Amino acid sequence: MSQQDFTSPFSVEIVSVLLKTQRFSTEFDLRAVVAELSIYEHLDKPYLTASMIVADIDKNIDLASEINILGTERVDIVYRVSHGRNGTIRKSFIISEVSRQAKDFSGDEVMFLEMIEDHAYRSSLMRISKSYRDTKRVIIDKLVGPTGRRVKLHEEMLEHDDKITRVLVPNMTPLQAANWIKDSMTTEDGYPFYLYSTIADDVLRLHDLKTMLSLTPMNMSLPGKPDFTFGQLHDFKSRIEGGYPDIANLLTITKFNVVQDQRQLHLARKGMTRSKYNFFDTTTGKNTKIDFSMQEVFQDVLIKNLLEQRGEFGGNVLQPTYDTTALLDEKNTALNNLEDDRFSTREITQFCTSRQFNDYYETRSYSEARTAQQHKNKIKATALRHWLLKSSVDIETPGKIFVNAPINNTIGNKITIAVRSSVNFRSDADFDRTIDMNKSGEYLIYSTKHTISGNQSYKVELTLAKLGSLTKGKTA
Repeated sequence: MSQQDFTSPFSVEIVSVLLKTQRFSTEFDLRAVVAELSIYEHLDKPYLTASMIVADIDKNIDLASEINILGTERVDIVYRVSHGRNGTIRKSFIISEVSRQAKDFSGDEVMFLEMIEDHAYRSSLMRISKSYRDTKRVIIDKLVGPTGRRVKLHEEMLEHDDKITRVLVPNMTPLQAANWIKDSMTTEDGYPFYLYSTIADDVLRLHDLKTMLSLTPMNMSLPGKPDFTFGQLHDFKSRIEGGYPDIANLLTITKFNVVQDQRQLHLARKGMTRSKYNFFDTTTGKNTKIDFSMQEVFQDVLIKNLLEQRGEFGGNVLQPTYDTTALLDEKNTALNNLEDDRFSTREITQFCTSRQFNDYYETRSYSEARTAQQHKNKIKATALRHWLLKSSVDIETPGKIFVNAPINNTIGNKITIAVRSSVNFRSDADFDRTIDMNKSGEYLIYSTKHTISGNQSYKVELTLAKLGSLTKGKTA
């Protein structure tokens, strides 16, 4: 494709889809028969997955019979949205399943292939039962190493205080073990960690939620600092502000959905609003009791300005996704009241053995904590993982803006979106009233689905997460 062929925000070219297997010396380029290709990223997974629809319609060759896919074949994919290195994505997968095959009366056949990133396939064939003694982030790097990947930390994390830990990995695959270690990690103030893979490069990122929420939204680096917009807002903004229509087209939201929204009762039943925890140390016989309140967590998040919104919405404030004012039977369901446990939904007891090793002064075991605050941080980290998705939204946009290899522009980054409200445009002064304050604002990209239809259209579906919404009133 020539440079002018990449003018549309949906423009894409599949350069090659090479299927390789040790059974044949020949490589099969499936580019011409790929009807649809989808690549999935997720913050909770240290690998990518993919699916591909192959239409075997060439009358000169019976592709399905020639290849005889057995679930071990490598597929190297290269596609681009512009000329040059930054606009090109290269990923390697291995077929894990032929989920479906369909043949019509004329003999044409369609195959639905499921694929997993090559290092994850390699990990699934390995088993680790070994003792490690190091900081948890170094242990994760050692576990990931045999899969052919390395772990990349965010610059702000390099000085993170990570204690020496001794742990026995009990018959897990390397990526299972790395995820298991990651789940026990928190920052000093109780934010969880995520270990994930992206389309941008071939490293695994180990980032904490606090760092992610502190990032500047990726679209704020563009000229005019435009939002991803839904509902013709970018046309209106360009008219009144003198915008950048070409960039606005890249950031157009073509679909917007809210699914499983505002399930506060569901989270309450899991103990993620108010609950009591007992951490029993079987070595010392000490029981550390903690009264957990999600209200205190949100107050801490807001006070530290981790969710500070931009001022262009008229100086609006942030409403947390947790209702801290709700009354039931004239009692506040959110507040911790030591004399009234009526709305404390769960009491959870965990056994946390300490001093398991002779060098316990220098090292800790997997779940060991030496202060009540460290135990509380574990609860907070688990709760934040759940609350992050309470008010999530799904959007679809053109894919071009998310390709900037080797810089990651997808999961783990923030974007700002502006969703039109039901109020009609009337004048320049009405712009603030045309914004749906609940659905607009800053979001964290939690997962993505990159879809290439044929060799013509590239779209990305994103699941966006947040801990608060813009409001015109006061915070709770």
